[in-house]
Amino acid sequence: MRTADRLATLALLAFAAYVYAGARRMPYAEGGIPGPGFAPTWISVLMAAGALLTLMATRTSAPADCFLAGRAAAVRILSLGAAMVAAALLIPLLGMVTTLVLFILATVTVLGGRGWARITAAAVLVPLALLAVFQVWLKVPFPKGPLGF
Repeated sequence: MRTADRLATLALLAFAAYVYAGARRMPYAEGGIPGPGFAPTWISVLMAAGALLTLMATRTSAPADCFLAGRAAAVRILSLGAAMVAAALLIPLLGMVTTLVLFILATVTVLGGRGWARITAAAVLVPLALLAVFQVWLKVPFPKGPLGF
């Protein structure tokens, strides 16, 4: 698994560099507010930092017995993929915030979340934080659903 982790990490690092290069072609700020290059610049920096940390962690990890994930991991991966597809289909119907709440509830549960209080708190607080950052601070509207958000 260490080889697979390294390959995936190097691919993520290359993708982060690609995003960063594209972001540098856009204005970072316009009139004192974040421009179109602001978010991709910082997202690519965070991706690269995460990739480098993961790459360093693979140096100290023990090699795994097999390259492929087991059955339980495959089920979790497929469940996560299904949740992503469902979320993409539900955004126009339910709105961004409601869909994010459902997506977080589903994915954290599938990935092995600890306790319903924490899962519910994350499912409510993360979409509200994103709503505050994007709609209030950056003035980027989210798709609204029948509940009005």
